[in-house]
Amino acid sequence: MTKQVIQLGTPPTGVGGDTPRSANMKINGNFDEVYAALEGLGPLATARFQNSPTETVSGVALAPGAFGLGGSIQVEGGAVGDFRPNGFYHISTNLTSGSPSGENGILKHWSAPGDPNFRILEYITWSGRIFTLTMIAGAWQASGWREAYNTGNTTRAQDGTLKAI
Repeated sequence: MTKQVIQLGTPPTGVGGDTPRSANMKINGNFDEVYAALEGLGPLATARFQNSPTETVSGVALAPGAFGLGGSIQVEGGAVGDFRPNGFYHISTNLTSGSPSGENGILKHWSAPGDPNFRILEYITWSGRIFTLTMIAGAWQASGWREAYNTGNTTRAQDGTLKAI
């Protein structure tokens, strides 16, 4: 249905305009259409949006750029492994510690819901190197950062084995 416009008639008396009944029927029809559209949105129709891109309160709608989706959140200072909400982060080399390669890159940070003692970090440098680090029961794994080998950081020997560059 299209918007129903109330005809106000000729000023100042409104001669030729809609009768009060006709005008109110148009108002009701317009509101019925708006409410039907809002019902189609479900809980989003009345949802509160995040106050910040990293707010983790349950039941709020994601704000544009939330958790680095559609972009990334710049991290300044601290360590790569510091706890932060799940999401994507741009990491600069000015961090105090923890970068696996000393290069700028993107950090994907995932943790178990409500439990910061189980985490997976994936760090991808601008040069294409990929590293992972896992925390289980509150302890970083003894192996530390593990680098994924790919065609960017290995060569294949004649016998088919991978050789680090």
